[in-house]
Amino acid sequence: MTERSSIGAFETALANEEFETAEDILREITETAPADSQKQPFSASVHIKENYIEPAGEGLESDIAVPLANDLSRKLRNARYWFKTRFGFSGIKIVSEGDSWFQYPVLLDDIIDDLSGDRDKAVYSLGAAGDLLADMVMQRQYLAALSETGAHVFLISGGGNDVLGEGALKRVLKRYEPDASPEDLIDTEAADAVLMEVVGHYRSILDDVTRHHPGVQTFGHAYDLPFPRRDGKWLGIPLDAFDIPLETGRDVIKILVDRFASALQQLAAEYTRFTFVDVRGTVGNNHRNWYDELHPKSTGFARAALPFREAIDSYATGIDLEAGTAFDVSRSALESGTKKIVLDPGHGGAPPPSVFKGSSWNNAIGPNGTLEKTLSFDVCKRAAEFLRTRGYQVELTRTEDVNVGLKDRALVAKQIRADAFVSVHFNASNQHTAQGTETWIAVNASSVSHSLAQSVQAAMVAALGHRDRGLKRRNLGVIRRDRHAPNTAAVLHEVSFMDRADEEAKLRTMSYREKIARAIADGVDAFLSDEFETSFFETDEFEIGDAIEDSADRRSLTVPAHLGYAEAPVLPDRQGGHEIPDPAAGSRHRGGHLLADADTYAADPDLGGSISRSSRPFIDDLLRGIVSRVSTDGGPGPDTADDRNEFSDVPIGDPFDFDAIGRDPTAGRPSLELEFSGLESGGFDYAAFEAFIDDLNLRYFQPHEFLVMGGSNQSGPCAGKNRLPPKSLWPRLTNSAQMLDEIRHRLGAPVRILSCYRSPQYNVCIDGASGSLHKQFNAIDWRCSAGTSSTWRGVAREVRDSHSRFRGGIGLYSSFVHIDTRGYNANW
Repeated sequence: MTERSSIGAFETALANEEFETAEDILREITETAPADSQKQPFSASVHIKENYIEPAGEGLESDIAVPLANDLSRKLRNARYWFKTRFGFSGIKIVSEGDSWFQYPVLLDDIIDDLSGDRDKAVYSLGAAGDLLADMVMQRQYLAALSETGAHVFLISGGGNDVLGEGALKRVLKRYEPDASPEDLIDTEAADAVLMEVVGHYRSILDDVTRHHPGVQTFGHAYDLPFPRRDGKWLGIPLDAFDIPLETGRDVIKILVDRFASALQQLAAEYTRFTFVDVRGTVGNNHRNWYDELHPKSTGFARAALPFREAIDSYATGIDLEAGTAFDVSRSALESGTKKIVLDPGHGGAPPPSVFKGSSWNNAIGPNGTLEKTLSFDVCKRAAEFLRTRGYQVELTRTEDVNVGLKDRALVAKQIRADAFVSVHFNASNQHTAQGTETWIAVNASSVSHSLAQSVQAAMVAALGHRDRGLKRRNLGVIRRDRHAPNTAAVLHEVSFMDRADEEAKLRTMSYREKIARAIADGVDAFLSDEFETSFFETDEFEIGDAIEDSADRRSLTVPAHLGYAEAPVLPDRQGGHEIPDPAAGSRHRGGHLLADADTYAADPDLGGSISRSSRPFIDDLLRGIVSRVSTDGGPGPDTADDRNEFSDVPIGDPFDFDAIGRDPTAGRPSLELEFSGLESGGFDYAAFEAFIDDLNLRYFQPHEFLVMGGSNQSGPCAGKNRLPPKSLWPRLTNSAQMLDEIRHRLGAPVRILSCYRSPQYNVCIDGASGSLHKQFNAIDWRCSAGTSSTWRGVAREVRDSHSRFRGGIGLYSSFVHIDTRGYNANW
């Protein structure tokens, strides 16, 4: 072994940015691997030669050599990425994650190799031959990579290993009959189950990217139609096991590939930030175009890369590559000649943290707890409809209760080169007595921004009759000139002071909010009916969100202190530098958690989750659900199969005892309020969660049992850090919940759920594993009232082996057992 041909020499070449040398070394130390070493179908028949690896025990070639080839190839790709983007790169930054169609080390040039050769594209690679979608979902490496690179595009390749791995193809085939059509040879129910699992993984990934990187466009693909081979491990042998001829078998595979493609096309229709790239028919309808059963030759991969290149280039024409992308806007808005308007509902989301990229979750609060973020969203939705009926193209910077960064809000307008941008807010003062309407523009605002501000201000003053507080200037984050297109008029409008009781009462009526929305639409419409000239100036670097933050900043106070909320104990916001009132304290303005009374809710349901029917709506729903489902007679009757009150007389230690609530609802309510303190305004829809759990048809478990917050959430340093599971994660509980239900059935004794969902913050606090599936709402820790944990684990393994959808991890602990359904088996 020479120094040049060692792995150490490869690392040295990378460090010296001698990429061609590193690639030569990689080719020298790799070789074609035996076919039986491939653990997954969409893996690669290549590994590091044995004499270049330190001995590490049994199974060296299959367990170390192939992953090492993946790792070294990925290191080379990513070193080239950082070199390419280090100085003055103005092209498209891409993160890729996937199987061997995106990462086939050394022997073949795959799709990513081909795209990386484009001068205007830089690809940071996470892919590894053999990767499962389930692994990608669990590890979520793409989130960190998208943050680190600031990528515009995310490419995903996956599903083949999940569908064909571990003999999966055999599960969907039927025995060959001479008169059978290709469709007759497919077990439709089994195929649908496999496809549903794969699509579920795609949904998880798309939800993740949309939530954390909403400006990123994701591109995914199915596969081209391969040629089964008589001795082929992944296609030929399974087909032969069912006596299916290869030619007919290829027709069967085509049906499966087309179904997969159709499922991804449906996802593209559902997720506007997902583009389906159709590579079918690109490789070539000749077996000579294929390297093996599942992988094209390099020339075939190059042809498959063409539709990717076309789709990415088409998308890139509509984004600002230097600034990145913004939130979801319709493509027609960019191409339409119709005048375009962006309305920005101020604030959004929930604490903590109180600040996200400069945007606070909420500032103004009414005396009875009405939230500014809720009113701004309601008014903007109504104004948008008024403007659309007048022929305008209207976009919102947020379409739900989430927090959007100040720069990202402005980018929505910049991306479509909007004619007008209006950020809508409600005001408050430190004495809670001020009233009036005002509109803000940048210090260096163009004449069009000045004209829009005058028009909106005049319309609102005329509609509400409040004092005209005039136009004000400061470079608030959403209206800075450098964050908008030259043609865009940008203003921030403060409708009124909502911290007065009389104004809050009016704001909580639909007719008053309709009046406000119509005034905004009238002001924008009047402005766009005329022509104005644009002027340009330099900008400064202030980052203030709205008028309230401006007033607080001038007094050198936090917003809560400025508005007088700081008479309650405050919790420091560890990330943002603001303070939020302690929701457990008795202050009248408790961090935005005080809500409307029942009469207001009944009269005005449109305000939704943040203004609800009582001061504790989630507690109301939860208590109703528990009382309605848990009997108070000491346990289930002889004919019931569920486990109501199963542990009522058994000490359970730290976890919250829901069953005790069912015995005494009046006495139990304070316990619920303490257990779920601070969560009642988070928008959690308990009725929807009940419906979701009910649809799982569980025999032994009730919805509230899956909302246990964990023992460490009740007291100590981690108290109050957990959250309720986001709705987007609910489907990930399905297999685990049904698995636990079957475990309970086989154990023949009640089971107690100890831990289910963990928020990232809570997981860190309790020193949970960084990749914990509890954060994905996929894991359950539990124990049984009878037997030992070893017995419980044995039954769990039996259930796991009973169905493929229960594949996952089982962990044995002294007093409980962990289960999850990650998609592959793991034991500890």
